[in-house]
Amino acid sequence: MMRFLISCFILVLLTSCSLPTTRGLVKEREIEQTFIYNMYFSQNKDFVYKAKIKAFSNNVGGILIIKKIKENNFRIVFTSEFGNKFFDFELNNNQFTTHFILEAFNRKTFVKILQSDFLTLIKEKNKVLAVYKETGKKVYKTRLNNKFNYFFVEGNKNTLEKIVHTNKSRELTIFEFKRDGKEIQILHKKFPLQIALRAFD
Repeated sequence: MMRFLISCFILVLLTSCSLPTTRGLVKEREIEQTFIYNMYFSQNKDFVYKAKIKAFSNNVGGILIIKKIKENNFRIVFTSEFGNKFFDFELNNNQFTTHFILEAFNRKTFVKILQSDFLTLIKEKNKVLAVYKETGKKVYKTRLNNKFNYFFVEGNKNTLEKIVHTNKSRELTIFEFKRDGKEIQILHKKFPLQIALRAFD
């Protein structure tokens, strides 16, 4: 009886500690491709979105511009519809520079989370650590600094549908892509932050 109870306890402990992202998925033994690519921001052009950011109890709307300057170099600017700037970041080879940020946004934790979000969102080339199978999909595990990103790719069309940003045991942020990246939802699970992006057609 005691042995049975211990076995049940270990099973519950392992289940509760396992990452929900890969729970129930089958891990492939061999990694067939070295990198997974996010091609939504691969062109050298301005990507312009109508943006809504909900942080804490505040809602801010405006225009988000992501400009690819050259490979691994992006400028990310969020303004009001009247052109007033909220923040202006530059990403160059995974290094972020803050060119401007409105005082109301200038909280260390908030800025760090925004930078992690944009790095996850626009990083094109990601080294694959593991591959999992889901019905009609493949899931690619990659590393982002000391955390992980899981890329959910629809099998037939080879379309990136979702990225799940995690630590070792918990999902932190969900990125959902619709209409070939023209609609993007970013939902945080631990931090009260949501970002909704809709491209200008």
